[in-house]
Amino acid sequence: MWSGPTFDGDGDHTTSALSHLIDDAVEDVFASTYSATADSIFVNALWRAIARGVKTTLLVDSTVNDGKTAAMLAQKLSGARFWTFCPPSGGYGRQHSKVVIIDSRVVFVTSANLSDAGAEKNLEAGLVAHDPDLASKMRQRFQSLYSEGALADL
Repeated sequence: MWSGPTFDGDGDHTTSALSHLIDDAVEDVFASTYSATADSIFVNALWRAIARGVKTTLLVDSTVNDGKTAAMLAQKLSGARFWTFCPPSGGYGRQHSKVVIIDSRVVFVTSANLSDAGAEKNLEAGLVAHDPDLASKMRQRFQSLYSEGALADL
C-alpha cells in the first residue's frame, strides 16, 4: 500500500485500504500510531468501529504535542481503550509503531501515522497481511508488552 503520488496500475491507497479493513472489523481493532489528525479518514473509521461496538484499543505516544494529540484522540474516540509506551527505567523512548490489527486475522504495518499528512501528503509505504497466525502473534506481543508494564493505560 502506498500514499503519495498515484500512478496507473497502483494497488489500493493506504487510506482506502485501512478504512476498509477497519470497517470490516467485527470483534476488535488494535491500532498504534505516533500522531493523528482528528478528522482523518483513519480516525473516522476507528470511530465507526467503536459505534458498531467493536472493541478498540489505541497505542499512542502521550508526549506528542505536549499530550494534546492523545487527549484529542481520547475525546474523539470515546469508548476506546488507550495505551501508551513506558520506556524502561523512565529513560527516553517513543511509541513510534504504526500497526493496525483487525480481529487478530489481518495486520497492517505501515510507515504512515493516522494523520492527514500520512494519508495524503507524505510518501508512505505499508503492507497488509491476511494472515491470522501473524496477526495473532503481533496482537499477543502488544498484550505481553502491556502485561509486563512496557505499555500502560493512558
